[in-house]
Amino acid sequence: AAAACRGRLVRVTRLRPEPRVASLAGFLSADEAAHIVALARPLLKRSRVINHAAEGDVGELSDARTSESCRVPAARDAVVRRAVQRAAFLAGLTPWHAEAVQVVRYLPGQQYRPHHDYFDPSDARYAEKCDDRGNRLLSFFVYLSGCAGGGRTAFPELRLSFEPEVGAAVVWYNIDREGALDGRTLHAGEPVVSGEKWGMNVWLRQRA
Repeated sequence: AAAACRGRLVRVTRLRPEPRVASLAGFLSADEAAHIVALARPLLKRSRVINHAAEGDVGELSDARTSESCRVPAARDAVVRRAVQRAAFLAGLTPWHAEAVQVVRYLPGQQYRPHHDYFDPSDARYAEKCDDRGNRLLSFFVYLSGCAGGGRTAFPELRLSFEPEVGAAVVWYNIDREGALDGRTLHAGEPVVSGEKWGMNVWLRQRA
């Protein structure tokens, strides 16, 4: 299937009915991807994971996630804003469901070990995170570059993996049709072997 949204014809390949997973070809143009990389490059810092028992959203360093990352809010850049609008359109939601966009870079040897994108109800700060906007309903991981070696996005429980390809994306629902968090969406950014990998996370919440 193909969908025209915000200046792009995005080709959608549905891969699973539950959990819902699809690959998107042509989600970004090469120029749009390069623009977002240039925007993010001077802002990068070592990626952190959220310590849900601590105050604030600073997070902490972890061997599980060794990339660099930064936030690039859609309100500040038209290209990022178009990407969020496309994701929202494909999901049947409004852009107001989106968190601030996160850009990540992985250099050789860097990875993100298996994890879920949703917030777990067992976390001490779950209510604070989710009371207003709900949980992360959908995840879009958009490739801003290819990768010379390694760097696949892998879903071990679904036996799916995706090679980085500039402008392409993978999208999945973290919550099933019955409203339950879907543990099968466990996924990993496999180690980069050579070159570098750039990606962008667009997370859409349950409520605007």
